[in-house]
Amino acid sequence: MARPFREQQMAGIIPLGNAMATNEIRPLTGLRGIASVLVLLYHVVLYDAYYTGPVPTLLRRSGYLGVDVFFVLSGFVMSLSYGRSFSGGITPSNYGMFMSRRMARIYPLYFVITTIAFLHALLFHHAASLFSFCNYIANAAMVQTWGLGFVSISADTWSLSTEFFVYIFFPALVLLVFSVRPVYAWVVLLASAALLVRVGASGLGVRGQLDVVSAASVFPVMRCVAGFCLGMLCYKIAQLPAMRKPASSRLILPVLLVVFLCVLVWSHCDLLAYCFFPLIVLALYFESPGAKALFANKLIYHLGVISYSIYLVHPWCIAAAQRLGQTMGQRRCAAAHLVTLSLSCLLTWICAFLLYRFVEVPGRVLVQKTLLRSSNHAATG
Repeated sequence: MARPFREQQMAGIIPLGNAMATNEIRPLTGLRGIASVLVLLYHVVLYDAYYTGPVPTLLRRSGYLGVDVFFVLSGFVMSLSYGRSFSGGITPSNYGMFMSRRMARIYPLYFVITTIAFLHALLFHHAASLFSFCNYIANAAMVQTWGLGFVSISADTWSLSTEFFVYIFFPALVLLVFSVRPVYAWVVLLASAALLVRVGASGLGVRGQLDVVSAASVFPVMRCVAGFCLGMLCYKIAQLPAMRKPASSRLILPVLLVVFLCVLVWSHCDLLAYCFFPLIVLALYFESPGAKALFANKLIYHLGVISYSIYLVHPWCIAAAQRLGQTMGQRRCAAAHLVTLSLSCLLTWICAFLLYRFVEVPGRVLVQKTLLRSSNHAATG
């Protein structure tokens, strides 16, 4: 009898580079959707004092950690998808293929959102120096959050800039994390922990210890590198045969989620809460019944599929909804805040779905075809 797909994958029979295309791990996609909605709600309640109570307070204090979930999850999934590609070393061929696929995945929608934001700035901010053409070029090149003195034109694109930085060095990280010498993995773990502690101690956090987004420093890059490496280490641990049984237990995910929420509510220590991200990703990877029910149902999975579009477009939709809410507030409408919240979510979903359908997916296909055609010409030339 044929061995189950996951067992073949973990044994190296099926290349990891084909894993996501062949057998998607739906709970991980769902986690991405939950993280994007968490960031959306965080921005909705952040500057509106109307929202009070335990949940809005928790969102204001720790909702930004949804971005760090993305970082950890990206490190895990990219190790799953591309890790084996560099097991034999780094070559121009496998490095070029990796970067081509990553840029096809993130750049078309990123470029569209950045360009729209720049044109909007020119029209309504009179081409202020903050939105200079030089700054636009830095944003288009995705280097604006590398501590070079530039700023992100569109609010949440800062994290994409930091991820692009990690992509450049991802093959080298693979050789370190997945080396046969465990000492290298321990070095990466300690270095990641040190980076997070340094970011938390910087005093630059906007709403929390790790909420450092200032492009004037390298702390956002450090924050991303740390999360990414922890995700890679989490994937390395997932390959240990001894992890399969405990991580796929019916109880492990509910227990992790309950303890995580308790830590968020009572500890007020984001660094401690951060430790649960790799553990939750690990539990979702083995697709227990609880993981499928909570993170892979139709709604959550759908949000995960369009999560990238949700993440990039939601600031615009919130701004539009807030303008309408302010208009209603001037008319002394008691439901203005509820309308703002509902409209923010609805507009974000509609715009994200349209962007996914007509920009993200077609752009990905176009870039992949273009890069493949270029590589074929180079090979025949």
